[in-house]
Amino acid sequence: MIREPDSIRPNPAVPEIRITSIIAGGVMTWEQPRLDAELEAEAEFAFDAFDGERSFNRFEINGAAAVPALANHTITLQVHLRAPLPGTDSLPRQRWSMVGGSGTLPTFEIGEFQGDRVVFAELRYMIPLPEYLRIRYIGVPSFNLIQASGTAWTYEQSRAVRHNFGAELRWPFFYGRILFDPEDIDNPKLNVGVSF
Repeated sequence: MIREPDSIRPNPAVPEIRITSIIAGGVMTWEQPRLDAELEAEAEFAFDAFDGERSFNRFEINGAAAVPALANHTITLQVHLRAPLPGTDSLPRQRWSMVGGSGTLPTFEIGEFQGDRVVFAELRYMIPLPEYLRIRYIGVPSFNLIQASGTAWTYEQSRAVRHNFGAELRWPFFYGRILFDPEDIDNPKLNVGVSF
């Protein structure tokens, strides 16, 4: 068995409702000699026409940026935000998200933080390693310093943003990393994974 049964991503049940909505969005891209950035924004407006059973409004923002640093190093930032728009207290479970696990904050359980409000950011400092470290058929690794912060919550609930920091050795198709929760420094999380 590759994964333990309790490491499978949780899939909480949601009530069966029909959602009728209009979704509008756009993408902006900047490409400059010292900055590559992309911003994607989306808004959804759900209403009770055409058999829709729930009215709500929400937004989602995803951003990514990369800038050169010392020598041939690179700093990257990824940001994800999602929440109801003013006038909407909460979103249906179909529009909730999760934070926790290897894709977000690896030192926490998969989906440990859940809700219709999500904030997540990951900052990386990438250092390409020398060509003599090339592994045949695999490539040359890079060394990354990582800092990730985020959480998810819902209406009338407060939750502090949690953090992970650590280091990663990444090849073109797989990686190994160790991350720490600064509030639980004695329990680091070691991840090995495949990435495309």
